[in-house]
Amino acid sequence: NAKTYVPLPRFPKVQQDISLKLPANISYCELFDFVQAEIDEIQPENSYPVLSPVDIYQGKEAQHKNITLRLNIASYERTLTAEEVNGLLDKVAEAAKEKLGAERL
Repeated sequence: NAKTYVPLPRFPKVQQDISLKLPANISYCELFDFVQAEIDEIQPENSYPVLSPVDIYQGKEAQHKNITLRLNIASYERTLTAEEVNGLLDKVAEAAKEKLGAERL
């Protein structure tokens, strides 16, 4: 199973974090996979997104936990704006609220 080479975009990347408060019974992996799938579905055409973990916090016996993910995204065609990436993360947060009961912090 050989990996395929994917050239990096020559345009600057935009980096933004998204923090979500969600029920303690939802695993980090479940959230990460959900967010990755949403980004893959709605990302701008010809872009290169990379999602990575930043932080997981859960207090003792807490009903919720907070998870922060970092999105680095660049386009192969142009420089993306912060507003475009904010809009993308807004849509991801809305979908996470509907499907997982997550609240954006």
